Amino acid sequence: MDSDNFDNTTGDSDNFDNTTVDSDNFDNILLDTDNFDYMTVDTNISDNTIVDTDKSDNSIVDTDNPDNTKVDTQNSETTTMDTDNSDNITVDTDNSDNTTVNTDNSDNIRVDTDNSDNITVDTDNSDNTTVDTDNSDNITVDNDNSDNTVDTDNSDIIIVDTDNTIVDTDNLITLGYYIFNSIIFDVSSFLGNTGMLF
Repeated sequence: MDSDNFDNTTGDSDNFDNTTVDSDNFDNILLDTDNFDYMTVDTNISDNTIVDTDKSDNSIVDTDNPDNTKVDTQNSETTTMDTDNSDNITVDTDNSDNTTVNTDNSDNIRVDTDNSDNITVDTDNSDNTTVDTDNSDNITVDNDNSDNTVDTDNSDIIIVDTDNTIVDTDNLITLGYYIFNSIIFDVSSFLGNTGMLF
């Protein structure tokens, strides 16, 4: 029960003789906080260039790319990605060297927009009368029916004449026959009945 624990190092308060729990870690470098002697987890990376933060010794992932032209951002040494297209005319934007896609069609008359050289699709129909819009040369579809006997006012077709007199006369004859027979039957019946009274 030595109060100053001079002889019992297991519970020595100042930990003078028991380095396993030495608070200042002077003798136990396994828990050295400043990592001065154990460089495997050295925080300032002074001796381990594999994860060197300032990239002073590892040019493989060098951010400013002065030594690695494969991913050179300014494209100073690789013409395959040349942005202004100064060395690659296959994708020339103004089409000055490639007339196959010339926008104003000055060299390719097959798609001439004003139809000046291709009369098969002439828009005003001046050279192709088969589709004449005013029907001046094609009377088979004359709009006013002046040349086609299917006359709209029915003045030339008497089969469906509007006065319908043929049907009316037949009906009048039939109606008169029934009226005449009815009168004769009524008179005969009256005379017969009168004779029976006398």
